[in-house]
Amino acid sequence: MFAETHFPVLLVLVAAVAAPLVAELPLGFRVPAVVLEVVLGIIIGPQVLGLVHFDGFVASMFTFGMAATLFMAGMELEFDRIRGRPLWLALSGWGMSLAIGLAVAAALYLSPLHTPMMVALALTTTALGTLLPILRDADQLDTPFGRLFIAAGTLGELGPIVAMSLILST
Repeated sequence: MFAETHFPVLLVLVAAVAAPLVAELPLGFRVPAVVLEVVLGIIIGPQVLGLVHFDGFVASMFTFGMAATLFMAGMELEFDRIRGRPLWLALSGWGMSLAIGLAVAAALYLSPLHTPMMVALALTTTALGTLLPILRDADQLDTPFGRLFIAAGTLGELGPIVAMSLILST
């Protein structure tokens, strides 16, 4: 019973430790740890080796991990660095993404899809929590590109979360 319930958790933890270690190996090129984490997840997951399935404690770990990722991304935000033009460009860009997403939702409304608004909001989200470590490793956070990216990513993460919360609460 112990091995059956805890072996998948052990594999997830081994993958989580192995990815940053492998990312530091001098291979001639640099692969961000987050990329290796995704690849290892695919390999040990149900689509390749089938060693870990998304249920039980692994599903609980996922929920906690996502909350931690969003929390850490929020802690890294410095609104003074993205104030002004970067924030305005980000707001404009996310507004355009939302308009495109709503147009897609309107087109899907006639389809058998039951939640076109969810599709619209999903099309406007970003992967800020995943991409921040990559930018940090590349020393891009303090560059003009990094500030624009953080502003856009912040709105791309926060906007859909707030909108989805409002939609699901009604």
